[in-house]
Amino acid sequence: MSTAREFFVEVETEDHLVLPGALIAPEDENRDTVVLWLHGFGSSYDYSPCLRIGRVLAYSGISFMSISARGYHGAVTAWQRREDGWGTKKVGSWFEVFQESALDITAWIELARSLGYRRVVLAGHSFGGVKVASWLAGSQVPIDGLILASPSWGIETLEAETTTLATAMVARGDGAVLLPDGSWPRGFGTRTVSAQTYASWAAAADLVFGRPADWQSRVVVPVLAFYGDSHDVGGTPELERMTGLMASAGDVNTTILPGVTHNYETGAETIADAITEWWRSRRESQLHHQAIGGSQ
Repeated sequence: MSTAREFFVEVETEDHLVLPGALIAPEDENRDTVVLWLHGFGSSYDYSPCLRIGRVLAYSGISFMSISARGYHGAVTAWQRREDGWGTKKVGSWFEVFQESALDITAWIELARSLGYRRVVLAGHSFGGVKVASWLAGSQVPIDGLILASPSWGIETLEAETTTLATAMVARGDGAVLLPDGSWPRGFGTRTVSAQTYASWAAAADLVFGRPADWQSRVVVPVLAFYGDSHDVGGTPELERMTGLMASAGDVNTTILPGVTHNYETGAETIADAITEWWRSRRESQLHHQAIGGSQ
């Protein structure tokens, strides 16, 4: 078992937003693989149960970077570099524009590559899994593996009337105004979100969950997708739907993890062990095929 070191890291996105994260790396790492872990709705890189997953992975020899994307915490702002100096932008989960998170994911992948990691595995927990799916639909940036960790289905439940209201508010310049109380009862510390957030979710729902889900066919890397068996938001049918068109990947593993809840209050070791076993088996398979190819 390795020992681990922990670092604060940050990226500056293409639109000059600065986002924080944490890197947990084995003491003796060789910069082979890093798992980039994207948080769920209203959470952030500093969510303790997910950091626990990263520590267990690092002890097993796999680096882990817990990353922030716009949509973290609640009504927060982030620093943004501008021509006249530094300003702030509302980027918390109440105010995010979902599609802009693609800039964040790309920036973190570029950072991982710049740090010398040869293989980047992109992981999305809950709503982070939806953002990863949306990113896959439009990105040409290569990754080496994909983990869908308890992917959320929440934005499939958006109300058409509220979507119409949100879209109209954005059109008249009121995108940052909060919708009426109760518009999003699952909110992080609130029962609503801004009009721009709700409207952007509606577009994302069509892209990620519409039929056919064309983004799935763009996945050409090994995939691990899982839910827990204790109060999670999905099970085997949802895993089949989320991965059903990933034929191009040729290596899709789905599983239900015992004793794991949706927010991972328990089961960090179970999750980390599943990731470690999955990735090591993929690497061993790749090395085996390379050896066969080299002998011919």
